[in-house]
Amino acid sequence: MTATMMVTKASGELQAFSEEKLLSSLVKSGADPVLADEIVEHISGQVFEGMGTNAIHDRAFAMLKARQGISAARYNLKRAVAELGPSGFPFERYVARLFDAMGYETSVGVILQGKCISHEIDVVLTKGDVRGLVECKFHATPGAKCDVKVPLYVHARFEDIAEREGGSVANREGWIVTNSRFSEDASVYGACVGLKLLGWNSGPLGESLLRLIDARGLHPVTCLLSVSSERKRELLQDGIVLCKDFLRVARPEEAEAVDEAKALCKH
Repeated sequence: MTATMMVTKASGELQAFSEEKLLSSLVKSGADPVLADEIVEHISGQVFEGMGTNAIHDRAFAMLKARQGISAARYNLKRAVAELGPSGFPFERYVARLFDAMGYETSVGVILQGKCISHEIDVVLTKGDVRGLVECKFHATPGAKCDVKVPLYVHARFEDIAEREGGSVANREGWIVTNSRFSEDASVYGACVGLKLLGWNSGPLGESLLRLIDARGLHPVTCLLSVSSERKRELLQDGIVLCKDFLRVARPEEAEAVDEAKALCKH
């Protein structure tokens, strides 16, 4: 295989296949270095021109799952977050729990009156004298991204609320949180108007959704490999979005899933 082998991203864009990038993602998931090298060597021999990155992920995930389940669950994190759909409401609950972990008090699905119209805000944050408004943009489709229309729309909504409230709220924060990424124009506009944009691989002060989840052990229940899809849907319907919450409601027969959840919560 040559260094110029091109593979197809979920967005349809082409990029050069990188053994180093694949190895890094496996090691970051906690995979044993020897196993990570073995997986990279195996997959490198199977990559062909135009192969989808999703297919590469699937093969790496399958090999990792067979040998080191917890690392496989962490390696599969982005897909697990995408499984919080399709309505997007479990993602809003999940985002609220992430902000809880950052020391905010949170409320989900709050109606606030603006100068012109009322607005349903996905998550309202409070920390000391700071009040934040969060718009959650959930994408179940691989390769999706938030273009500049999203911060334009969100900023207009937040400004309408600010005009109504006047000086009654001294310190405001406006957030957009997505499980995908922002276009360049969206990022530039968001920075210009003072919105905090938290995406999968980007965010304020170098933070990102991925780093926030992994550093604080805030993995969603959809990460659990030993739990069926039906059971996961049931948990989400009951408002159980984090592995740490699953530990409170686990059934006696779910001992394997409990061990898995405990291991994920340690990361």
